[in-house]
Order: sequence, then C-alpha cells, then structure tokens
Amino acid sequence: MMNQRTSKAIKVLSVTLMLALNSSYSYSASNINTISINHLAWSQLPATVQKYYQTSSTLNKLKLNNKDIVAISSWVDATGTNYLVQLQRLDYAATFDSPAGEVISHLYNVDQATRRVWQIYDYVPCDLDVIARYTKETAVVTDINNNGVAEVSVPYYIGCRGDVSYDEMKIIMYEGKQKFAIRGNSAICDSKTGLPVKPNNYGGEYTIDEKLLQQSELSEHNKVMFRRHLKSVWRDNQCSIYFKYDD
Repeated sequence: MMNQRTSKAIKVLSVTLMLALNSSYSYSASNINTISINHLAWSQLPATVQKYYQTSSTLNKLKLNNKDIVAISSWVDATGTNYLVQLQRLDYAATFDSPAGEVISHLYNVDQATRRVWQIYDYVPCDLDVIARYTKETAVVTDINNNGVAEVSVPYYIGCRGDVSYDEMKIIMYEGKQKFAIRGNSAICDSKTGLPVKPNNYGGEYTIDEKLLQQSELSEHNKVMFRRHLKSVWRDNQCSIYFKYDD
C-alpha cells in the first residue's frame, strides 16, 4: 500500500514492503528530484553485489548469509545507481563478550564498477534478551537540500534486556560518504496514544552528533534542515515498546 504526504520542506512517499524474508518493514522516500525507490528481492540484486554475501567470497569478511537480509532497496540519483542492503543477525548462543546481535547496512554504487560506498555495523554483546533490529522504517531516503544526492537515514535499536526497558537507539545518516548521527534511548510508549510515556525515565532522550554536522561542507541553512530531519526521523521511530495503560 502506498500513501503520499506533503510537508513544508519534503514531499515524502511512504511504502510498506512485505518481503519474503520472514520480516516486514516500511520505508520513507523523498520524491524531490524524482528519486524513486525500488524494493527488491535477493534475486533482483546484481551478481556483483550478491557476491558480497556468498559464504565462499573473500569479500564477505563478516561471513554474512543472504538469509540475514531483511530489506533491499535501490534508486538512481546524481551519483548513479545505488543498492542498499540491510541485514540483522542474532546469536542466542553467544557469550557476554561476543556479538549476540548485529545490525548491518551496506550501500553499493554500481556505475562503471561495483563499489561499497559505506557500511553501518553495530553490535551488542548479551547473555539475556538481545535486541538488534531496525525500527519500523528500515531506511529513510530523502533529498533534503535538492542537490540530487540522496541522504540515507538508518534508524535501529540495540540492547540487552533483563526486564522490560527501553533500548539504545541510533540513526546513522549518510549523504555520499559524509556521515551524520543522532543517538540516545528509545521510548516506552502508550499503545493508546502512540506517544512516549512521561516522565523521561521511560527513555526517549537523544543527542545529535554536532561534531559530524560541523565537519560537513553543508551551509548553515542546510545544517538546520538536516538537524530538523534527524529529529523528525527520531520522533517517527522512537517507540520500541508499547504498553497499555489503564485510564
């Protein structure tokens, strides 16, 4: 199902994708500069990208399996044809000092020759209930500053729970090879309102990585827009647990 919304700065197209990968996720993609997002199955990936996930390949340094893939998308922007491959992997037999949960995203550009543009890799050691998963939006693809180069925001949760609690939450965003980030804790939310439970000891706090933002070549105006965008993606995805509270 596809629903179109218009905001002041960005016209966003939201798509809910059901993949035959035992998972369902939703995407948001900007319609600015005619960036159109395609959602793919494994068989639709170019062979030059597939080899990064073949167990016999020397390119597969993390020993990933295509069964770990939860979402694949592609688009064309000013840099050429791009493929975003997103994986998550859980190891319930892991010891406390080894990765029990991993979240991995790779962006490939296949113009002229296939190359990996960037990698997001995060993990959590855990011997309890491990959390390592993407939010309801595995990726938010936009062109906020209208330069023809897509920004890719990847929100996810990681944690190790021994009880009911919020998780660590991060949004890593790239424009080309320039990295941006916002980090904090996910929120415990009211299932009736869909809003975080107050006071703030139920999570929801965050910090934008200002160092990464200031190191970029963005204009001051675009820095403001990028901050606003990161906060918006955070608000849309901050709820990792929902509770039903009695009136």
